[in-house]
Amino acid sequence: MAVYSKLITTENGRTLIARMLSGGEKVVFTKVCSSDREYGLEELGNLEELAEIRQTSSVSKVSRTNDISVKVEAVFTNTELTEGYYMKTVALYARGGEGEEVLYAAAVETSGSCFMPAFGGITVSGAYIQLVTTVSNTENVTLEVDNSVFATIGNIVELQEQIDGISELVQGVVAQVSVNNRKLDKLERIGTRVFSRDISFNKSIPYNENAEVASVPLESIKLLDNDDMVYYLYILENSNGSFVTIYHDNDKKKNLEGFLWITFTIGIYNGTHQVATIAPWLITTTGDKLYAASATNMIEICGRPVMEGIKIYINPSICERADGELKEIRGNLKINGKLTLSVYKIGEIFENLGGGSTGEILGGTSNYNLLTNKPSINNITLQGNLTSAQLGLAGGSGGTVGMTYEEALEILNEAGEEVTKV
Repeated sequence: MAVYSKLITTENGRTLIARMLSGGEKVVFTKVCSSDREYGLEELGNLEELAEIRQTSSVSKVSRTNDISVKVEAVFTNTELTEGYYMKTVALYARGGEGEEVLYAAAVETSGSCFMPAFGGITVSGAYIQLVTTVSNTENVTLEVDNSVFATIGNIVELQEQIDGISELVQGVVAQVSVNNRKLDKLERIGTRVFSRDISFNKSIPYNENAEVASVPLESIKLLDNDDMVYYLYILENSNGSFVTIYHDNDKKKNLEGFLWITFTIGIYNGTHQVATIAPWLITTTGDKLYAASATNMIEICGRPVMEGIKIYINPSICERADGELKEIRGNLKINGKLTLSVYKIGEIFENLGGGSTGEILGGTSNYNLLTNKPSINNITLQGNLTSAQLGLAGGSGGTVGMTYEEALEILNEAGEEVTKV
């Protein structure tokens, strides 16, 4: 998995922010570029132009994460790439109003594993980039983007749209179950919230140490259907507009920079991560400095927790800025926060291996009553026990018109052809 450093605002970016704050000038984020040039983290602050650019993408979405930060999203694909490369550096460009475009901020890839392959004519590869940057006043950031670029998960605004998409996925799984001689007995629609809890924490954490800050014991989660076919949507987010805050435990006047690596685990098998950048939030009259992390929004889909409960870990990757340089933090960092955990039931699929065989066509069924577009005679759908009179086959003198074996067989064969592929 690719791992990027914190996003460093350049000197030109800081100048743009200063103009924005002093004159109310709007900031417009214009594009994101990637390069295979390897930069040191200390070089990014003075960078004026990204060298050896390999790809450029328009900004697909800009959204506010809090009053001082925004998230910029972009998508890279290899459809026009003739030679693969390592995405070692990404750069965000912006302009103020109608001014000149400048390199606003940049980040470097630290794992060495973010490789964008060349397009071979068959498989399309891509990279979805999220950049969270501090602008100090989000009201002066334009949220207009290029609507012609690729849609990303950031375009899904409401949770209900995500739920409907998952519901369609579950329906596809049901079709697969029929191929394996299984019948669908019950499918519950997504949306029932079965568990909710506010989780508060107040911890002292050494620099760069992954520490457990909160947990929900397994026995206290009252949602556990003892069935491996039940899945849940787990959502961890900020509580009522609150944010995770941080300050130096021993010297609250230190200037801090960096991010929090937040891990959200469910049982011993499932987990998800988020990088939350920090920015100044409150400075007291005594000079104490409190920092706030960008909004937490973590989603996981899995079954019930196994063997262990739900846990939250935070690893602070924080440095001190002193005399214009970044220095390693000494001592502990104080982490405070209040997050809300909500769990929604996705659905149930019960297996029933009894009964007859199913059709061999993917998505088929052996139950005639479940077919769509059933055959008909005289506009009367062939379903249930129908008399010849009900089918309009009665003769003018009150007699009946018989149906041969071949005619009946043809009708049944037409019914079988109504099974469709998915």
